[in-house]
Amino acid sequence: MMPHHPPHDSHARSACRGVGTVLGAVLLMSACGPTDTELRAAGRVERARWTAEGALNVVMIVVDTLRADHLGCYGYPRATSPNIDRLASRSVRFESCTTAWPETCQSMAAILSGAWCQTTGVVVRTPQAIPQELELLPEILDRRGYATAAFTTNSVLSKENRFDQGFDTYVELSRPELNPKRWSEVALAAEWIGQHAHEPFFLWVHHLEPHAPYAPQNAGRFVGDRWYDPSRRVEVRPPERSYDALGGFPGFSAIRGHDELAYYIAAYDSEIVDVDAKVGELLAALDEMELADDTIVILVADHGEGFGEHDYYWHGKVPFEETAHVPLLLRVPGVAPGVSRDVVSTIDVAPTVLELLGLPRAPLHEGESLVTRLRDPEAPNDERVVFLEAGFEKRDRAWQRAVRDRRFKLVYMPGQHERRQLNLDEYQLYDLQDDPGETKDVLDKFPEEAERLRKELFAWMRDASLFATDDSPMTPEELDRIRAQGYGGE
Repeated sequence: MMPHHPPHDSHARSACRGVGTVLGAVLLMSACGPTDTELRAAGRVERARWTAEGALNVVMIVVDTLRADHLGCYGYPRATSPNIDRLASRSVRFESCTTAWPETCQSMAAILSGAWCQTTGVVVRTPQAIPQELELLPEILDRRGYATAAFTTNSVLSKENRFDQGFDTYVELSRPELNPKRWSEVALAAEWIGQHAHEPFFLWVHHLEPHAPYAPQNAGRFVGDRWYDPSRRVEVRPPERSYDALGGFPGFSAIRGHDELAYYIAAYDSEIVDVDAKVGELLAALDEMELADDTIVILVADHGEGFGEHDYYWHGKVPFEETAHVPLLLRVPGVAPGVSRDVVSTIDVAPTVLELLGLPRAPLHEGESLVTRLRDPEAPNDERVVFLEAGFEKRDRAWQRAVRDRRFKLVYMPGQHERRQLNLDEYQLYDLQDDPGETKDVLDKFPEEAERLRKELFAWMRDASLFATDDSPMTPEELDRIRAQGYGGE
């Protein structure tokens, strides 16, 4: 059964500032079915008045490859994230957020569209273009008169792959010719905010750190500390095995002279420190421009990173928590901070933004608005389940799926090739309450729970409606850029 979609709550905006009479007029236009041209014209004429009357801006910060459990606000002992932790203290923090697919192309298509990957059709392969028919959150906001911009650092998030849909400004920092001043994504974003501070805006900043290959500003920051255990050695693959992540580090991510797992984790953590500083700079820019009280801030990751927990390193191919569990923080003006332990998904971001802005949910949205959790983070929703896809077997739709609730997670591996590669059975059940690391299959102990989740999973799979997709139309030079970040070898 697909997750229940709650009806739009007319009181949703009571948690934040009012949106003003102009926005109300635009909503009335929506009910009458205006054209895109009418919406765009009406919105752009009235942008300044919207801001004066209380329309909220949206800043979505996506940190690539960021595991939730490597942040202080999620219990990590190393001091990796003082600025993100400070943001968390002023936000509603979602304890159990699951990505839709633990790889960038697939995950960002899901976040921006509010739909599962089996719906978007962006599955398995990277790079891959977003279907033109897929309506993205920035397109919706652009038609409503919002200024829209994105500053991205991951090379798979290219215009060729159509991630620029709905953005007035779209800057790919992986292309030096598009950033001649060599400014950081934060500096470019801050400049853009300054130019659009008088009008409502939607801004997406995508940070590449801590994506492999790890090259932190201070590689030795955590080497030798109390949590550094140099005893475990890992095979580091040669260049000809750059994308082989089962049983050892893929060759593209090799750090010369090091095969101890602890060194790679320390380098990863040090990159979190680097990106945390960037997050702090962006938040400081909002404060300096006196926009913090007018701006929804979202921090989320596209996926995590594996460090051998299931004999897998890196991300994208397995549905386990080290790559699936991501941070989600929502700072909303007028909303008290708190912690929600409900199970949520990254596809909930888009419908949440629309409800916070007083806009109707999009027809394609399969995520749930989290506004009710913002009002009362501790109110439990024990009925919610979320889904996850991963894998490397596209033939016959045989990639992996998983479904989880507050306690249990069922993993389904239909492909024999993937089962042999990972040495796992077709089904595994994990008790995340007692075994958050998914070390023990308890399917035999809880057969009724496994069957309940299996029915949920198969009902959801039957509802799949894939858009037609295509592989990336990137040039050889562009493919070289993405291979440097570990993509393109599937």
